[in-house]
Amino acid sequence: MRTQPPATSPGIQIGIADLVMSNINGQRDAQRVIYSIRQGCAPADALHDAFELVRSVGDAVRLQGFARELQKHIERSRGISE
Repeated sequence: MRTQPPATSPGIQIGIADLVMSNINGQRDAQRVIYSIRQGCAPADALHDAFELVRSVGDAVRLQGFARELQKHIERSRGISE
């Protein structure tokens, strides 16, 4: 007798998709501020302002994605990248 795996409810799938998108949005936020800093057109407090903006959204997953992306870029610039 074959059994089928339990079906996941649409609510769970939507919740997971929201978490993934929050993480991606945080990474994109970081990439934007890093790009402007590298181009030399960022204001003096660009990184702080971007951090505060992401934090104000109140989404911990987005903030985590933002911080991870910044860390990856810093590690790459120092030659620590995996």
